Amino acid sequence: MNIRRARWEEKRPIRDFYNHLIIKNAGTIHDIGWKVDQYPSEELLRQALERGELYVGENNGVLVCVMILNSRGGMEYDTVHWKISCGRDDFLVIHALGVAPEEFGKGYARQMVRFAVDTARQRQKKAIRLDVIEGNESAARLYLEEGFEFIENIKMYYAVTGERTFGMYEYRVD
Repeated sequence: MNIRRARWEEKRPIRDFYNHLIIKNAGTIHDIGWKVDQYPSEELLRQALERGELYVGENNGVLVCVMILNSRGGMEYDTVHWKISCGRDDFLVIHALGVAPEEFGKGYARQMVRFAVDTARQRQKKAIRLDVIEGNESAARLYLEEGFEFIENIKMYYAVTGERTFGMYEYRVD
């Protein structure tokens, strides 16, 4: 799989990718509460593209996974008892990591996570942090298998999910 920054002209195909993922996962064990045209929103994708924070994974020219990688955790991130002490500019956050439902089980999410770790290393960050919504056991398992540490559960509010419990995870970048 080739992982690279998304290009502006891919905005619509990426939006379609997420909508397809949401529709196909609705009512399955992979349904994590994302909503068509709400999360990830058109505005979130536009901003991530403009900032160079949106990454795609493609296999033989076909989009198989997408993620946003930046230093923007919600304000609740400031309340978490992280083990690695660092400022906002010293860590990256993985957002909206999604894999095409037809491509589940092929290791693409794992490759994206490893790409995020390599990127954090190259940028001399101290950590990667992220949240996983309660019930998304496959994501939680993936992050633990890739060396992330579960820190704690907290309540967070996202417009698309309402107030829910999220597991907070952290990876020490060496």
